[in-house]
Amino acid sequence: MRQGDRRDGTERASLESVDRVVRVLRAVDADEPITLADVARGCGLSEATALRYLSSLVVHGLVERTSSGRYRLGWELFRLGQQTVGSRAPRNVTLPLMEQLREQFNETVNLALRERDEVVIVEVLESKRTLKPVNQVGQHDPWHASALGKAMLAELAAPDRDALLDRVGLARFTEATIVDRPSLERELALTRERGFAIDRLEVESELTCVAAPITGPNGAPVYAISLSFPTFRVEEEILQRAGEAARVAATELRRRLGYDR
Repeated sequence: MRQGDRRDGTERASLESVDRVVRVLRAVDADEPITLADVARGCGLSEATALRYLSSLVVHGLVERTSSGRYRLGWELFRLGQQTVGSRAPRNVTLPLMEQLREQFNETVNLALRERDEVVIVEVLESKRTLKPVNQVGQHDPWHASALGKAMLAELAAPDRDALLDRVGLARFTEATIVDRPSLERELALTRERGFAIDRLEVESELTCVAAPITGPNGAPVYAISLSFPTFRVEEEILQRAGEAARVAATELRRRLGYDR
């Protein structure tokens, strides 16, 4: 075998190993710790192979093995995730304004950013009266249905917006989800006019949200900030006040981040 062939074979094996690590981590990313058999089945690996990968990930702190022998994501992943959030969304700038919004409305406040074709939530301050988490850091929201997504989508140039929607599509989540382009464009025009987006049960049937975009120096959306309300306790007047408060907070965040210089 020539040296180049050996190198190509080694590279392919290395890439396959990376792919397996990612599959194992995604399998372990479950609501509850899962068994070795569940991991192996979810990854399409033998239990012996899955165990080798899990054991290595445990050593590095990326996965934890519980006292019952099940597996869950490790704290090292959380630490790395927090570093990523800190580098992309400086908490010393964003958290004080998010805390003000939570104090004013006592509802969950979220910050999201655009990561290529994804809307990714990077910070969540839960309402003090929430019984279960509304959103999670790392969660991906849909562009066309969530308030966070629509707030940023409205600020994209039309050709960029069209290209993005061509790639991601308009999936239906509830009966209220907007799934046709003309209706969505009308909604985005309203969003630009009032300065904030509204998600009226479009992603979850029991959740209503408002969000405002934070644009960069070139006018393209970088972040969006939102408030999430259980629908049963939000009235239209409160929703409008929350939307305006989100818009004001977004404007101030843009200034503090230095985007309006």
